[in-house]
Amino acid sequence: MIDIRKYVCLFIILTINLLATTGDITLSWSSPVFPKLYSEDTSINPLGKPITIEEESIVGSILNLGALIGPIPFNFVTQKYGYKKTLLCLAIPHIISFLILSFAKNIFLYYLARFLAGLSLGAGYSLFATYVGDISDDSNRGGMVVITNIFWSMGNFIPLAIGPFTSILSFNLILTCIPVIFLILFSIIGVESPYYLVRNKKEEEAVNVLVYLRGKNDVEEEMTKVKNFVENSTNDKISDLLTDTVLRKCLIICCFLLATQDLGGYCSILYHLELIFESAGSNISEDKAALIVGVGLFLSSFIAPFLVDHFGRRPLLIASCLGMSISLALLGLFFYLQSRNFDLNSIRYLPLFSLISYIVSYNFGINTVPWSLISELFPSKNKQTASSIGAFCCWFITASVTFCYNYLNDLFGIFGTFWVFSGWCLVSTIFCFVFVPETKGKSFLEVQQMIYKHPE
Repeated sequence: MIDIRKYVCLFIILTINLLATTGDITLSWSSPVFPKLYSEDTSINPLGKPITIEEESIVGSILNLGALIGPIPFNFVTQKYGYKKTLLCLAIPHIISFLILSFAKNIFLYYLARFLAGLSLGAGYSLFATYVGDISDDSNRGGMVVITNIFWSMGNFIPLAIGPFTSILSFNLILTCIPVIFLILFSIIGVESPYYLVRNKKEEEAVNVLVYLRGKNDVEEEMTKVKNFVENSTNDKISDLLTDTVLRKCLIICCFLLATQDLGGYCSILYHLELIFESAGSNISEDKAALIVGVGLFLSSFIAPFLVDHFGRRPLLIASCLGMSISLALLGLFFYLQSRNFDLNSIRYLPLFSLISYIVSYNFGINTVPWSLISELFPSKNKQTASSIGAFCCWFITASVTFCYNYLNDLFGIFGTFWVFSGWCLVSTIFCFVFVPETKGKSFLEVQQMIYKHPE
């Protein structure tokens, strides 16, 4: 008979990732919705009239504004009330947002709903890796953290798969079910982080949590590691992340990697995918192109969990950045040859191949490993602050690069823009090789001892 107690931790992580799916649903939500909001058919468009370009811009960008702000207040909520209560709270803005979007007939309600969703989106990105890392066993912590990537990718895929074929009302009501299911399940099986409990002098509760998570009563060795780690985590101020040499280096590494996610062009490419295919002269329709990207994202998300604890974090990052660089270089080459009026019939599918290669490379490394590193490199008291700074950096860069994308095209040409992205990815490859430490198979305390022993 299978002892389900051994799988409690996995069940909790799968449940928390329903919230990760909800967050990334908000990113691709606009793809099937905007065509409906541009329609003059009132049976399709609940607003009664087509939206303007300015209104579309606000609906799209206000999500990023909420994501920028979200990590800041929820960081303080986490420090005061713990991870479980904070994660449960994150489901509420998503539920309210989807319900507003289901019935809204005013564009300003769309603004409000998207802003609320952004708050939970940004906060979730800063919380998931830390919480999952805290409750996971050292031997599979990396794999457990990057499982989130599968659910993020599922979130990107769901709107592309069902949005074009349902009304705005039905679409958003279906999406509401996901955070509701999370709220119910996590309130029942979710636990507080044992590190948070020890840090707040609740050692008996921490022991009970570890017994529950591991499905065994002998948790003394792990409890000792948790206590030692927390006792050695003496820094609890934001300024310590900047003044402590080692912590500052770790913060720079993590922020650089998170910046690479979008300085490598990811969101810009997703947001402008249809235009890229159109510029390439592709015959692939808008819906098919979106589905190809969604399927590619989803299928490639299964790669990282099997690789990260086998090959380690550093090799995955190096391979990911190098693969992105090569893919973007080829994509830029296609558009350069097109601008010089070369006959491209023999390589017409190079853009599609390059984009699929780019997505796969992005998904098995740079997409999730930086969040895993944040959960491993910082002392217990600094983890959440570091995660919040990382999330703020991530969303600030996302908003900035996406805003500047068309200006880069005007300045360098579309091929030049892709080569700029490719160049950054190549720099990131070298950066990972030189500066990123390997944390595979090490406990949090062992990671701390390693980076303080070798700070350079």
